[in-house]
Amino acid sequence: MTLVKTGNENIDSFFTQYLLMLGEFEILELEGMETYPLIVKILLWCYFFLATFMTQVVFFNVLVAVIGESYAEKWADKDKYALQ
Repeated sequence: MTLVKTGNENIDSFFTQYLLMLGEFEILELEGMETYPLIVKILLWCYFFLATFMTQVVFFNVLVAVIGESYAEKWADKDKYALQ
């Protein structure tokens, strides 16, 4: 199943795997999108990938911060737990 059809099998595979990683949803073409110039279609895909990539980076950063804070709390109390 290919969600994106660009004509190049390698690019189609990359797009499909990326979209599956995000949760297996289909990109519905906007009404009249086939009449858009090629540069507009390319910019739309670039904005989409930039936005989803940045969201993943921010979420990963939050995850690391939460884990780091928990680790710091446990490290500060290590002497108290070591004596028990």
